[in-house]
Amino acid sequence: MAIGVIDYSQEHNLIWVTAIDATGEIWCAPNPKVRMQGNWTMGRQRSTAAEPCADCAEILEAKASETA
Repeated sequence: MAIGVIDYSQEHNLIWVTAIDATGEIWCAPNPKVRMQGNWTMGRQRSTAAEPCADCAEILEAKASETA
């Protein structure tokens, strides 16, 4: 979940201040690493085109195994 956005200027990516639900950690992620979740209410499918960033892959795998 994004809780803020930092914009340093047109020369830099937006930086998203994000909360990781699985661990409670707060991370700042550059725009190219941020992805939307699927949301069936809004008709948005989960994206399969982009791979999660390397830092997030382990958290996502742990979260998936919790729900399995």
